[in-house]
Amino acid sequence: MDGRFEVSDSFLFVDRTFQEYCRLFGLDQVGLAGRSVLDCPGGPGSFSAVASQLADRTVAVFSDEYAWRLA
Repeated sequence: MDGRFEVSDSFLFVDRTFQEYCRLFGLDQVGLAGRSVLDCPGGPGSFSAVASQLADRTVAVFSDEYAWRLA
């Protein structure tokens, strides 16, 4: 191995931070307290991890795009 990390064209990766989602959807971090949050489609981003610390309940649903391609 030469130390390079190569990614094929079929590799999918979409990632946004919690702060990006708050800006995109006009969410208020304080306003999540006492609420339930559904992260769909959940993915590799930090949204659910951070939201679970603020909201009463957080559920992330993730569709494995790679599995769908193999099916």
